[in-house]
Amino acid sequence: MFITAYGFATEGKSRMAAAEFRRLLGSQAVELVVELDEMTGYTSEARRVWQDAFSPVRSQLKRMLVIGTRVPAMVRMGATVVAAVSGIRIAYFGTLAEADRSSTRPPSAS
Repeated sequence: MFITAYGFATEGKSRMAAAEFRRLLGSQAVELVVELDEMTGYTSEARRVWQDAFSPVRSQLKRMLVIGTRVPAMVRMGATVVAAVSGIRIAYFGTLAEADRSSTRPPSAS
């Protein structure tokens, strides 16, 4: 599953996005890819919304792969906190290609 975050995350925006995440997740198990290059910051309330969204489904989230070469330090720290509090393994990559190479999925046939 792929999430791209843009701009500044507020509690309201995060609640809407988290609800859509939970709807799309359903009962499947996924690697969660989160692209954060365009995110500029967040409120504490927004961070808690994501913690609350991820915690109950942590067994469905194999790991969180954070993608970006320009992720602000505060945003990176927030992602780390969300993953730690939610009990999700997290890894950081510059590009989607790097993350894909590290994936637990078998390589695709060419």
